[in-house]
Amino acid sequence: DQHLSSGNDHIQGARAMINIALNQHKQSALTGLNLARLKFLANAWVYLDVLSRVTTADEDTSDDYDNLYCLYSTPESPQIGPSGHPGFGIDFGLPIDSTLDPLMGCASTLFPLIGRTANLIRRVYRAESNSPPMISQAMELKLMLETWEPPAFVEPPEDPTCDVRHALQTAEAYRWATLLYLHQALPEIPERLTTADMAKKVLVFLATVPLASRCVIIHVYPLFMAGCEADVEEDRQWIKSRWAAMSQRMRIGIIDKCVDVMEEVWRRRDEYKNKVLPSKVVPVRRNMVSTADLQSSGGNNRPAANRRGSSFNSIAGASEGTMAWANKLRRMTVGDPDKMDSASISCRGSRDAVNGATGTLLTVRGRLHWIGVMKDWGWEVLLG
Repeated sequence: DQHLSSGNDHIQGARAMINIALNQHKQSALTGLNLARLKFLANAWVYLDVLSRVTTADEDTSDDYDNLYCLYSTPESPQIGPSGHPGFGIDFGLPIDSTLDPLMGCASTLFPLIGRTANLIRRVYRAESNSPPMISQAMELKLMLETWEPPAFVEPPEDPTCDVRHALQTAEAYRWATLLYLHQALPEIPERLTTADMAKKVLVFLATVPLASRCVIIHVYPLFMAGCEADVEEDRQWIKSRWAAMSQRMRIGIIDKCVDVMEEVWRRRDEYKNKVLPSKVVPVRRNMVSTADLQSSGGNNRPAANRRGSSFNSIAGASEGTMAWANKLRRMTVGDPDKMDSASISCRGSRDAVNGATGTLLTVRGRLHWIGVMKDWGWEVLLG
């Protein structure tokens, strides 16, 4: 393929059609099956519009989904369902209940934040440097992403292959994948975790969802975002096996394209690490010290499980028993101050994960990022 498009033109056209349908519904309210169809189409458009913004290169930075649901918001929503719990989701002026959306699951209200993040990152990509207004907006988005919470109640779906817990895990994977993407674009943002740490969190959340679950069909976005950051062979093999299982189930070409881009990212980073970095190493001259003067300080004997380069499986093991519900999972997002040194908290945001220096190679402007690969290949792969 010489060019792969995310289909953004078609999605923008669909926006106009849905806008017309919502106007007609406002004038003459739909009911029953027709209302359910309109709600599904509106939510499906949000899902596709947001994910297309992640990889498209055009200059459209409009928040169409924001305009749409704010325009049609009504005071009657959200509704209180038969269970007595409030509904959740984007308010298009349509009834809002507490059922899982087929595409967005329980993360409907998270998708506008993902869309705003994608819009900002497209501005970053086209700019020569990150301006103070960009960094300020990124900090606001970071706070909103960190404080976003899934709904308190979700009605159990009729589909036996779709568990509420799987939807909650998937929502957290989307949230952390977006935080990862934001940090890659604006490394000036203070962050307790490295991009590798955030990617591992995404992989852990995905790993807790069995392949038999229906939620797996919407794991393209988080698996791609986190998969490109994997540098441990064990993790890479697990990621490839996950892609293979998804491809066999979904039978769509997007999976193959995601794998192609991801493996090219791995190849470029491995080549850079093995060929470029060794040539940049400068020997450090050290003074001779008598071995009799050496004493064991005991300060550097951290267990291997706490080292940053360990497989994500060690993190999964460390968080055993906390992966079932979103309120317990959120404890993982804060980080353990006792296991972090203060210097890393203040400086880690702008560190290059490969060579330890500030730079752009691993940011969205660099050729070692998946955006750089897609740019070189002329691809825009829809991650959904």
